[in-house]
Amino acid sequence: MRRFWLPGALLVVTLAAAGCGVTLFSAPALISPPDGTTLACATAGSYLFTWGKVPNATGYLFEIWTVGTPSIRVVTASGTETSQAVAFGSLACDAGYKWRVGATFASSPAAWSGYWTFSIAPAP
Repeated sequence: MRRFWLPGALLVVTLAAAGCGVTLFSAPALISPPDGTTLACATAGSYLFTWGKVPNATGYLFEIWTVGTPSIRVVTASGTETSQAVAFGSLACDAGYKWRVGATFASSPAAWSGYWTFSIAPAP
């Protein structure tokens, strides 16, 4: 079996050595919040992040990073659902972030989406 994978790629292709077939592993499609969104600053509740289901995925990895240099990962989660709630208090108001999701598979590295950015509005 040969695996072809490029870092940051949205697709991983696995070819069987005997030519038995091709298995495609795709990255999740991000859904919400849309790229470039500004979310309200709040003190109670949570923000909901959603993405599309990936065929043959065994689970998902979810990350939020700060925007800037250096970029710091501030939220990490994993599970089998296609959404992740993040408590309002986990993210600072008046700040910028980027998020991504990786689909995990039994026999392949995670296939990561690209990053989408969002910001949290200043406190009222």
